[in-house]
Amino acid sequence: MKDDGARQEGELDKHLDKSEVSAVLTEAAESFRRQGKDRSKAELAAKLFMLAGKYGSLITLLNELITPTDVDDDDKRYVEFQSKQEQ
Repeated sequence: MKDDGARQEGELDKHLDKSEVSAVLTEAAESFRRQGKDRSKAELAAKLFMLAGKYGSLITLLNELITPTDVDDDDKRYVEFQSKQEQ
C-alpha cells in the first residue's frame, strides 16, 4: 500500500490481470475471515478485502466483529430489546 492508502502493484500484478489478483486477495481474505474469533486474522482479512477492492465484504466483516451472529449473550439481548422498543 502507498502512504495515502492506495494499492500499489506487487508481485501478483506482474503475473496476473487485475481481476485475477482481486480474486486471489479475496479468497485469502475469506480464508482468514473463516478463522473465527482470532482478531489478528480478522485484521488481515480486512486489509486483504481493502486491497481487493471488496468494500462490501469489508463492511460485512466489520459488522460481524461488532455484532457476532453466533453469540447469544446479555449484550446482544439488550440491543435487540432496545431496537424493538424504538419501533
